[in-house]
Amino acid sequence: MNVSEFTQILKDPKFLDSKVQTAQLEELLQDYPYFQAAHSLYIKGLKNQNSHKYNKALKEAAARTTDRTILFNFITSEVFNDVNEELQNQVQEAFTEKESLSKTEQELQHIDTLIVDQPLEFNPKEMHSFATWLELTSSKTLSQKRDMTKGEITIKEKENHKRSKKSAQIEAFLQQKPKIKPQKDYTPTIDINLSTSIDEREIMTETLARVYLEQKNYDKAIQAYTILSLKYPEKNSFFAGQIRAIKKRQKEK
Repeated sequence: MNVSEFTQILKDPKFLDSKVQTAQLEELLQDYPYFQAAHSLYIKGLKNQNSHKYNKALKEAAARTTDRTILFNFITSEVFNDVNEELQNQVQEAFTEKESLSKTEQELQHIDTLIVDQPLEFNPKEMHSFATWLELTSSKTLSQKRDMTKGEITIKEKENHKRSKKSAQIEAFLQQKPKIKPQKDYTPTIDINLSTSIDEREIMTETLARVYLEQKNYDKAIQAYTILSLKYPEKNSFFAGQIRAIKKRQKEK
């Protein structure tokens, strides 16, 4: 991919309409892993193809971006989700079920089939789901990478160092035997926000349920789909099917 082609796609991502271009972007990132613009175009190319590589590539992009809010706004924008019509038809044809199946059979097959290894779909209201997904995946990945690199301090060692430093500061403070003098006419203030708990039902989304499923956190995924079935009773059959499929997978492990 030459500079002019890259610039054209960067100005208008709809021109990113082939697997060849996406593969070229992947090669570019191997040479320039911190090229944020290339990461953005690469994940769009994978999303256009409904590629199983998308979720992993999105994690990589998030790890190398300076502002994840900008990345989130991009992946939930119309520009990102606008797919070339011809390419969209090709993707749909590739995932079309056999015509011999009746509508009822198709529905039953879809209900009891776990949705895994497909691009995670975030909408503009799902910043919490996006942050949770990154939080669940980044800590383990970073720890593994650090442990594999010789001469670097692991994340656990850094955390232990921080704890030791804090403990030393606390010990030094206590040795001074400090005394707290009560203030006269003091009226304590209470932060109402601290006493406000987050209702899981409000923040629960299908994407977050899939996040737990992708992480193989099956208990959390079952809990998520149970909440969703109460929140959206019209889709109860689908959520119940996902729960059955998860429990079946748990037994197979």
